[in-house]
Amino acid sequence: MSTEVEKFIELEKKDNELRTRKIRLEEQLKSKKQALKDLIEEIKAAGYDASDLQKLRETKKQEAKDKLNKYESDLVKLSEELSKIER
Repeated sequence: MSTEVEKFIELEKKDNELRTRKIRLEEQLKSKKQALKDLIEEIKAAGYDASDLQKLRETKKQEAKDKLNKYESDLVKLSEELSKIER
């Protein structure tokens, strides 16, 4: 009989420990969700819209490619001009 009582006490301790851990994890989750909401609001306040981020990324990527191509073109022209002068 005492082993059953001891087992019950141990199980009750384990139950309490798990409930405490669960409460702690729920609080952490709540805190992280709030931090995420705050971050989303900060991003929106900065003028970014999550639905437009992919479009913005593609636009910036294309702008970078265009600038790189222009830079290459300018270098080719400059090289040609220098070659003409050197002749």
